Amino acid sequence: MFGYSLKSILRTPVKTILFIILVAAVTVFSCLGFGMWNASNELLLKADRTYKTSALVEYVDDGYPSSTKYTDTMLRTLKTFDYSLLSDQEEVVRFDRQYDVGGHVEGFNMDQRTGVFSDLNVLVLRYLYTTSRGDIFSIAEAPYLGAEARFWSIKIGMQVDLAFSPDLSEPEEGSYQKGHYYMAHGRFFVNKDNTYRFMVMTGVNEAAPSEAAETLRYPFLDLGENRRERETWPSSAEFLLSQARFYQLSNTHISVHPTTDVSLATPFLQQETHLLEGGRYFTEEEYRTGAHKIIVSQRFASNMEVGIGDTVPLDLYSAFTLAEDGLSGTSDFWPSKQTFIESGDYEIIGLFQNTDTLLKTVYIPLSADDMRLMKLTAGYQMAVVQLKNGTGDSYYAKVKPGLSANMRFTIYDQGYAEAVAPVLSLQRTAVLISLISLASALAILLLFAYMYVSRQRETAGTMTALGTGRAKTTVYLLSCVLLVALTAAVIGVAIGFFLSEQVTRFAYERALQTTNVDHRFSAVYTNVETIALETDFRPHLAPLALVGLSVVLSSLLFAFILTFDVFKRKNGEKTRKAGKPTRKTAPEGSDHRGKEPANKVVSTSPALVSVLRGGARNLIVPLVSLVLLAFIGLFSGEIIHSEDQIKDLYDNSTVMGYYTTISGWRIENLLLDRETVRPVMESGFIDKTYKSSMIKLESGLKVVFTDSLRYSPEFFFGDEPIVQWAPGYDESIFQGDEDLVLISQKYAEENGLKPGDDLEFYFYMMFYGMNQKVEMRAKIVGLFNGVSAEEHVYLPFSKSTFTVLVPKWTMTGIIIEEEEEVELSYSSLCFKLKDLRNLSEFKEDLARRGYTSVGKFDRARKFVVIEDTLLNSSVANLERHISYMRILFTVTYLLAAVIGFVISYLVTKSRRKELAMMRSMGAGRIRTFFAFFSEQLLLALLGSLFGIGLIALFMGGVSSAQWLYFAGYFVSYLLGIALSVAVMNRVNVMDILTKED
Repeated sequence: MFGYSLKSILRTPVKTILFIILVAAVTVFSCLGFGMWNASNELLLKADRTYKTSALVEYVDDGYPSSTKYTDTMLRTLKTFDYSLLSDQEEVVRFDRQYDVGGHVEGFNMDQRTGVFSDLNVLVLRYLYTTSRGDIFSIAEAPYLGAEARFWSIKIGMQVDLAFSPDLSEPEEGSYQKGHYYMAHGRFFVNKDNTYRFMVMTGVNEAAPSEAAETLRYPFLDLGENRRERETWPSSAEFLLSQARFYQLSNTHISVHPTTDVSLATPFLQQETHLLEGGRYFTEEEYRTGAHKIIVSQRFASNMEVGIGDTVPLDLYSAFTLAEDGLSGTSDFWPSKQTFIESGDYEIIGLFQNTDTLLKTVYIPLSADDMRLMKLTAGYQMAVVQLKNGTGDSYYAKVKPGLSANMRFTIYDQGYAEAVAPVLSLQRTAVLISLISLASALAILLLFAYMYVSRQRETAGTMTALGTGRAKTTVYLLSCVLLVALTAAVIGVAIGFFLSEQVTRFAYERALQTTNVDHRFSAVYTNVETIALETDFRPHLAPLALVGLSVVLSSLLFAFILTFDVFKRKNGEKTRKAGKPTRKTAPEGSDHRGKEPANKVVSTSPALVSVLRGGARNLIVPLVSLVLLAFIGLFSGEIIHSEDQIKDLYDNSTVMGYYTTISGWRIENLLLDRETVRPVMESGFIDKTYKSSMIKLESGLKVVFTDSLRYSPEFFFGDEPIVQWAPGYDESIFQGDEDLVLISQKYAEENGLKPGDDLEFYFYMMFYGMNQKVEMRAKIVGLFNGVSAEEHVYLPFSKSTFTVLVPKWTMTGIIIEEEEEVELSYSSLCFKLKDLRNLSEFKEDLARRGYTSVGKFDRARKFVVIEDTLLNSSVANLERHISYMRILFTVTYLLAAVIGFVISYLVTKSRRKELAMMRSMGAGRIRTFFAFFSEQLLLALLGSLFGIGLIALFMGGVSSAQWLYFAGYFVSYLLGIALSVAVMNRVNVMDILTKED
């Protein structure tokens, strides 16, 4: 039977080729969608292997990010914090609690004036002489030098000019003794003539013992004639040496990170740095025992002239001390027995590549059982968590309720979200194409099976009349369908495989090029290098081959079902009696040459009658038109819908911005001058500003003058504050000028206050070099839920302009006091942008005014953060989706037009017997053309109207662009009809009838 089927196919090559084109186009259509789907899945798997996502949890307060300055509030918060909240979540892959201690390595010096006390020193000087003008000259004799002195290469024996600060009484003349040594505390600097000057001054770290503070009221000690006999020195000299030790530790401070998993440290996890060849991480045994091993930077090793296998002496100390009630913070580190943890030699086992932020960072293994070290260590970095890629938002949603207001949560994903966003958009597009192509394929394959089996009805009847069984006849019909479908499927899979790879790659790269996001000033973390996702992929052939097999099997199934209709019709037909064939005569008014009478009007009624009498056969054309137009409408509608979503985002989103520091975290205590921020505020891009000025009282209470409680620093990053207002008061008080104040519920309970009471406080401000007392009295009109560890009270911003008595000099030299309005600088300022479509222009304006993104140095040192990350991400995703859809729509629209053309041609061509009958009855070419053209036009129009109606119902209307797309498809369909009828009209009528017989 296969041989007969093959011969049957070869006898009608044009139709066979058209059928192959039709089925191949359907296969390509389906392969394109499923191939892109498969490619996007492969890219997502590759992205999951390429990127690592981590979360860094930090505690941020006034001391952040110093590792030598901790507050009691921080220590109490971290002591009671339940870290299982961070570690016991399903999104967590690995977890490492972070610790931070101070470290000092003897001999380590980065030759940088970056220490907190880089210009303060304790020197031992040998007195030389005093000039007639009172200038004192001496010689530097002892190496108690700070960073500034090292920078200028102070050496023993170098001459130093002495001076005394204005607040220090200079020793009386004759109190110096030639040849004596003196220990002095003060500031070192270089004169304009490149001579060296040492300014003896008071001032000691506030954490120092009271005896040291008393000693340094007069920090110029006589050590006698022999500086080497320390036992002869006054006892107060020990405090000066301790102060020198403090400066040395502070200025050469090394940040030591005890860790239970160094590979989880953010610089390693996010590939900021990596171990150099020959190095290694800590072993499980070293973690377990807390071995004296260390991993340092390449620059550190170079500075110390050491390498892997060498040892370095490391002193560990903490920035807080043990007290009876637990841990006690210090404003700055003061070395004492309580703060030094341990000292020892540590073996270097690994070197990591230098980075600007890690030059003075080292890692040591932390034993899980070393509770002593854990109790004596803390840090602003609380924990690092490795997460499953793409789960950062869900993880944050779970842990957020348990984080305090001072705890910051930062996601580092190495660019995973930005890399997979276009892939997810591609996947979404591929799914849409796959579903639509599936529906279209079923309708078109049903049409293919119907036309092919129906075309063989006469052949099947002849075979059964000659004694061929129904089973063999069925095999014959199915063999024909199988050969055509199989050939078309192979061709379609091959083309689909090539197109899915090329179109996917082109669409992905084009989408990346057309959606370049302006990250300047955005709230993104640029200190971690992103990784590019390799797009070198090829779609798998197996899924596409499965698509081709499905096409073949579907064609066979439809054909098999339709064979029942063929045999049913043949059995129901009346057998024509044998005899002479009746003579066909032309109707009156026509000639045998097929020309219409001159006065004959062409009528479309035969087309309408044919449509009504066509039965199930005429349902195929409307069904195909409905499906294809629905596909075109859905595809184009998705593009239009995405464009509308972008417009809605720009119209309905709110984007805030705020002034900050280089780290990007702090938004208060900024001391923003009004003249500095006015050009930006008046640039035309700002819709509204929210200002605050803050004064911290000696009691620790923070008085905040603001024009918006919601956008004050305490609540800016958190939830809406909950306020219990006194009757008659609301948020509008911050726009007025009354003496009204909000206090926290906790502060009210602790101080026995309630709404209606007056709050009185005072503070000192420096005006014209003198402290002036400012007293304030305000009525309490509400209580709020404080979220900060420090107490805040809020007053209207207008109260930040004070009228105070300022001392002034008169012309006669007499001091008088006059009232003067003095404005506070802004301590924080945030703003809401006006038109988000001008976001890039606003960023360009900021750059032109000298502003820089956080983390980048500039002379102006003005930093702004714009919280447009979510908007940028949403718009970029939609733009990528639109880019994909436009590229793929072009390809699929052409396929749909080809399918429509081929179907219309084949459907019309299958009616050639009827056309020949009309011609033999005397109908001319024009009449038959319009009769068949009108019939197919009505059928196509019927299906098209249903398809457009469904699109209008589903999408709420039809756009002008969609009408153009529909018209283009309809034209291609009509061209197929016209070409088919024109070709049939050119064939001799007797040839058609003879072949049919």
